[in-house]
Amino acid sequence: MRSLKFLLFIFILFPLQAQADFVVTNWNEAVRLVDDGKNSVITIAGQVKNLPKDQAMTAFSISFDSKEEISIANVSFEGKPAKYDFAENVLKITFPQPKISGQMISFGFSAKEKRIAINPNFRQEAIYVPNFAAGAEALITVDFPGYELISYNPKAINNGNVITYSAVVPKEGISEIVKFTQLSATWTVAIKTTVSSEKSLGEFVLKMPPYFQASRQKVEGYMKEFSTRPVVTDRKGDDISYTFKVPTNKLEIKSSAKISTGQAQRRQVMRNMINYSKVSQEESVLLTLILQKIRGDSAYAGLPIYVAIGKFVNKFLTYDLAYVGKLPSLEGIVTNRLGVCTEYARLYDGLARLAGIPSFVIDGAACDEKEKCQGHSWNMIFYGGRWIEVDPTWNLMSGAVSSSHVYINDGGQGEVEIKYRSDAGKVNIEMGMDMNKAE
Repeated sequence: MRSLKFLLFIFILFPLQAQADFVVTNWNEAVRLVDDGKNSVITIAGQVKNLPKDQAMTAFSISFDSKEEISIANVSFEGKPAKYDFAENVLKITFPQPKISGQMISFGFSAKEKRIAINPNFRQEAIYVPNFAAGAEALITVDFPGYELISYNPKAINNGNVITYSAVVPKEGISEIVKFTQLSATWTVAIKTTVSSEKSLGEFVLKMPPYFQASRQKVEGYMKEFSTRPVVTDRKGDDISYTFKVPTNKLEIKSSAKISTGQAQRRQVMRNMINYSKVSQEESVLLTLILQKIRGDSAYAGLPIYVAIGKFVNKFLTYDLAYVGKLPSLEGIVTNRLGVCTEYARLYDGLARLAGIPSFVIDGAACDEKEKCQGHSWNMIFYGGRWIEVDPTWNLMSGAVSSSHVYINDGGQGEVEIKYRSDAGKVNIEMGMDMNKAE
């Protein structure tokens, strides 16, 4: 009788490596997001191939990222409980009988990944299949209770709070980032306006627009606080003009509110799309060729045009903090290809309207993946018979943005205007913003 040489096959998930003697035919994974990480059930099926007649597989190992806190349970081999070891984030499954070339193999396990910190307002998860499964049929489901999907992926079918991702694994494997946000969140937000001068400010008129007034968020306790009491001079629509008599060289105004955001607070926007459809001569000259390039780029084939424009802008511009507050011209944005969120939103706005999609820029605030809250700009567009939000800076193109996105005012409409009745010398207006999660 010919003796078999037993082999241990090791497959590495992070980083990826493949072995030619085992071919994965199916990769099924069911993921459920939880507050402190995610729980996954993974089943892998395949066939032993190309082994010499005197060799056989006796075990299979998978190595996880050493930086992750992973626990393993429910390990099975061909539908039955299997012997395994899990140490230093390496799972080794021992076969009850050796497997020779031509035989099929299937095994599965449950993995729980625990994380120290997760930002619930801007949560990012990976749809991942390693490259040793190239050619396999992959079926991945992600269940995200309590969250809303805010990124767009044409391969992912969203049904309620479950994503189904189905594909043949390419040679490089599958690595897709999917972004989620909490269904609801509540914030305390304050806009601080400081007027200062070389001399005493004296008597002047200051016009302030309203803040936070949007149908896609709930506003409570909106109030203005003045360091010097004013007299209301005039009201035109929502704008209010105040007359101040300030004996010092400084005036402080605080506009604050409690803002609730997210899916539960979102209402249909009622705006006339005709008012947001005009294309300027400058936009037509600068952006027509760019839009033609987007429409003809195979990388965006099959995507809705509003998504294609967003993905283009996200890649076309490079984020550069040196541009905070600079507000370059559209020509400067297109030429230098640098900017911050204001430039991403401005370029998207022009391209969208040139493509026949009504659009305007929102000036607001948001908290990024590091939970840093600051001023932010994104876009509102009319598509598919309704107004939706997109964020080209963060590549959020599902029609909803994160629950940390707080509307302050339409782009360029939130400025404070001041008119002097006395000579106060050089006058400065500074604006700042504070945003925190409500207790």
